[in-house]
Amino acid sequence: MRKAVPPPSDQPVGRNKPNRLLLVDDEQHVCEALKRILFRDAYEIRVAHSAEEALAVLEREPIDVIVSDQRMAQRKGTELLAEVRDRYPRTVRLILSGAADLDDVVQAMESGAIYKFLPKPIQPALFRANVREAFARAAEAGAAAASIASAAEPGKDPITGLATRQAAEKGFEQLAGRARRAHERLCLLMVKLDQYDAVVRSFGSSFGQQLLRQVGAELDRVFGAAHLLAHDAPGTFLLATAAADPVSRIARVNAELDKLFSKPLAVAGRQVMTTLSVGATTTDAGAPFDAAVDEAYTAMVTGSDRGGDTVQLYQPDLATAFRGGLELESDFRQALAAGAFSLHYQPQVDVGAGRIVGVEALLRWRHPERGFVSPAQFVPLAERLGLVGELGRWVLETAAGELAHWQRRRLAPPELAVNVSALQLKDPSLVEHVGAVLRRHRLAAHELVLEVTESAAIEQKASILDCLNSLRALGVTLAVDDFGTGYANLANLTRFPFTKLKIDRSLLQQMRDERGQKLYANVVSMARELGLVPVAEGVETATELAAVRQAGCSVVQGYFYSRPLEAAKLEPLLYAGHIGIDSAGDAA
Repeated sequence: MRKAVPPPSDQPVGRNKPNRLLLVDDEQHVCEALKRILFRDAYEIRVAHSAEEALAVLEREPIDVIVSDQRMAQRKGTELLAEVRDRYPRTVRLILSGAADLDDVVQAMESGAIYKFLPKPIQPALFRANVREAFARAAEAGAAAASIASAAEPGKDPITGLATRQAAEKGFEQLAGRARRAHERLCLLMVKLDQYDAVVRSFGSSFGQQLLRQVGAELDRVFGAAHLLAHDAPGTFLLATAAADPVSRIARVNAELDKLFSKPLAVAGRQVMTTLSVGATTTDAGAPFDAAVDEAYTAMVTGSDRGGDTVQLYQPDLATAFRGGLELESDFRQALAAGAFSLHYQPQVDVGAGRIVGVEALLRWRHPERGFVSPAQFVPLAERLGLVGELGRWVLETAAGELAHWQRRRLAPPELAVNVSALQLKDPSLVEHVGAVLRRHRLAAHELVLEVTESAAIEQKASILDCLNSLRALGVTLAVDDFGTGYANLANLTRFPFTKLKIDRSLLQQMRDERGQKLYANVVSMARELGLVPVAEGVETATELAAVRQAGCSVVQGYFYSRPLEAAKLEPLLYAGHIGIDSAGDAA
């Protein structure tokens, strides 16, 4: 049974050892204010003004409790605390956040990345009480860990009773010897409980240990007689065996795991349902244990990143992709800091007059070794790293500055289109930022078109709808981008204040037969009936141009008229003001 949290006092618990507290906020005055609130509590307080500084502090010395602000310039607090959970699991993690970021915070709490949410504006008495309670939790967890460790058998994990990783390495060597004599190959599986962190966050570390004990007992009951079992890390187990047909053996083991975890586990009077992410590898009997574990880990993470509840067999290209992904992530951060991104602009043309009616700003990243990296690779990466907001602000600022420059030279197209992601639309500061950019560059709001992907629109989140309505009230033009790639229909889009519909090239490619032609024409017709201006995307040939014109679409964007161009190379087209069909091939 968990010990009760002691009542608040003016002194922190555990005075026989330092109570180290780390405060993280990119604004120095906020950290100073928090220190003043806690001045009567004899904590050893460390301060960091970025996620990187915080991780450096944690690497230097043990920290009992960390309190991080959610909104920081380089990295969100939830992302920092998720990394702290993985690297320093005994550090109790608290986050300061306003209501606007509640979705991110709730998601982080459900994943186990944070222990408690502290609301803004800060209430000093409540803040002090929550910090005291966090230190009490840290002391309780530390005492429990020490007690368990002292009672553990050598080579046995103190929680599950299974082998430790070190003992598993010796067992793996013995298994390899038997496999060599029998001419068999080794199989190693890494099994992760997908919901473990959420369980600990919801019910506490003591309950989490009971869950691990129960899972360990079940694994030992089913697999212990013929397999090597170990508890590798909280929520993660290793299972090794040998077989003449290792892939078939892995399939059988996975089937047994599915059967074992198809029903809830009874833990301390609760029913706990958990899914598994399983990474598996096969190897020769002479392969090093650590290398096999690394391969199983790579496979497991690959499946876990796809949503969990998967089994993934290791392939060499997984390791290449895994390492490549880490390298690309590092390169992306450096490119963003160094300003290594650029914008290219693609004209939108009124096909009747051959007149340029707008340009779309398209983000480009030229990697020094990889060449141009596709936005399909780096935009999801930016979203995962929490940097899409910073990247989006740079795109809007740069594109708006270019439009203002063209206006001063009387070259400007009537409209400039910029893409925004669903994550940007959930940012409550987006509307204010857009307004500030328009004012700074003295642009009229209707000259800016913000393009929202169909997938973002069909989320139909209240926060996204509110943001779009506020942007439209500002006077900004809104367009649905890539229509036809998702599951939205035009009737659903009437809830949103869009005025343009950009029809994806995938629908254009279906116009090879009469049915596809009718579909495209119906989309154009319905768009007009709903008051939306249709724009044909991805028009590359004269045949495709004729088809979209026949369907009733008069505004076109695509390589037939021009590929995306650097600003300087676009200016001759802007100077001319039009692209005739006869000269379109030269522009492209």
